[in-house]
Amino acid sequence: PAHWSDQAGRATYDFRPDVTLAGAPLLSAVSVSGETSNRDVLQGTSSSAGTGYYVVQSAAQAAPSVAQVLAGQQSTGAAALVSGNGAVAANAAARFPLAPLAPGTGYTAYLVVRDNQNPPLSSVPGTASCTTVAVAPQAPTIGTATAGNTQASVTFTAPANNGGSVVTQY
Repeated sequence: PAHWSDQAGRATYDFRPDVTLAGAPLLSAVSVSGETSNRDVLQGTSSSAGTGYYVVQSAAQAAPSVAQVLAGQQSTGAAALVSGNGAVAANAAARFPLAPLAPGTGYTAYLVVRDNQNPPLSSVPGTASCTTVAVAPQAPTIGTATAGNTQASVTFTAPANNGGSVVTQY
């Protein structure tokens, strides 16, 4: 990502490309599995031991930078919908639970591994896309029905579970 700034009338340009440095962790087999209506599991394998950092954002957004993933941010700089970190062993699949997620929604998860070297090196983000399982909304709770002249009035309470979407009509 590139950043412009203006300090006392001087413009500076800071360019930090996401590149893999020699010796930096390499990610493989990054995927999402176990989709339910409100959770998924992100998994990936790193060539180096270290810490795995992950973020989840809407599938329609641009990819976040390595720095944003490490900070738990979406590509917009806002906090990720879901983020976290955990230990990663070399050449072994690491698994990270992704929750809570909305039913029937498309997401993209990003994983970065930062190794245990001093100074630490970071992988290029691995990505995996998923869509949570959609669920049917619950029925509304019927209150009272009042008969009128060629019509009826019915009161009801909207369901607690709307299936992940706004109910627009009954």
